[in-house]
Amino acid sequence: MGVIFLSRLLDGLTGGNITVAQSYISDFTDEKSRARSLGLIGAAFGLGFIIGPAFGGYLSRFGFSIPAFVATGIATANLIMIATLLPESKPADPKRVPFTFNELKRTISQTSVRTLLLFKFFYSVAFTMFESGFALFSMRKLDLDVTSTSLILAYVGIFVAFTQGSLICIVSKRFDETDLLKLSLPLNVVFLSFYSLS
Repeated sequence: MGVIFLSRLLDGLTGGNITVAQSYISDFTDEKSRARSLGLIGAAFGLGFIIGPAFGGYLSRFGFSIPAFVATGIATANLIMIATLLPESKPADPKRVPFTFNELKRTISQTSVRTLLLFKFFYSVAFTMFESGFALFSMRKLDLDVTSTSLILAYVGIFVAFTQGSLICIVSKRFDETDLLKLSLPLNVVFLSFYSLS
């Protein structure tokens, strides 16, 4: 049990790379194209949600450790490509404020930043609970096998990819980002609450 806990802890500490990717994209985009560009990251995440569970479900036929080893190989290849091929998002600037804990504290003390971070934190916790707990829920409560569970998660991924890749591009042209947040966050609260009721 201790080994499982430590492995999950290590994964949690090192697996938050979507936020790093969002920050990287934000460095390259202006306010007009930012929502669309971040939507494309979400679409890529959705495609991973489609391919990952389906591929993992297929590989699990050869043993439950096989998907983990394949995922490790893919992650290692990603790390090598990032280290060797990905350019710095912003060139060195002597005027840039260096990172310090005091600077971090000053940034977080801003009401707008703190509010966004709290929203992001609670949404991420809720969605991660669904993502990590659904496989156990489907096996124990719905009596589904690994393949069926994988196909359901792939089905969810299709909607994530469509919403982030196409729908967000359309609505961000017509509505302000702040208005979209004000509408989408309450909807997220309602529908993620439905997950907990099930």
